[in-house]
Amino acid sequence: MPATTSTLSAPSTFISPSYGPRNPRETIPGSPANLPPSAHVRSEPAAISFVRSYVAALNTAIRNPEQTRLIGYGSERCGRCYSLGAKIGIMEQNGWRGKSDFLQLSDLQVTDAGAGDLYVQGPGREPRLDVVDERGQLALSSREAHRQYRFKLRWRNERWVIDEMLINPPY
Repeated sequence: MPATTSTLSAPSTFISPSYGPRNPRETIPGSPANLPPSAHVRSEPAAISFVRSYVAALNTAIRNPEQTRLIGYGSERCGRCYSLGAKIGIMEQNGWRGKSDFLQLSDLQVTDAGAGDLYVQGPGREPRLDVVDERGQLALSSREAHRQYRFKLRWRNERWVIDEMLINPPY
């Protein structure tokens, strides 16, 4: 029977990715992902739209692991962005997929982070997530959690990028 964990960590039989960043905090390089048009507008509603777009891409990448869905969302400073992308890459290499969304955000609000940067923050619900292998057998499982999410966004190259993703303990 597979072990149940509270995070998406893997057993020792799991294939490690053959790629890696030059810098541990470097995100997946490449052209920007398919962002909604509003994410290319420097406004608070556009910043919220950008975060929602990232979460939608992340959820899709969990259910149908394809690491390239996350290209262009995070800056080289966003270690958590890289970490989530790497986990999806590992799922992809192992033929695993999630059976539900990873994250649902609500009541997002924008605050000034200084120097033209913004914080988009709000409560997040991480539903129970079962990850299955290519035969549909349970490989990993996480418990439902409620946390406060805070995304620091920076306006760069005429669009938003995530500079930092902070996740506070359950509220």
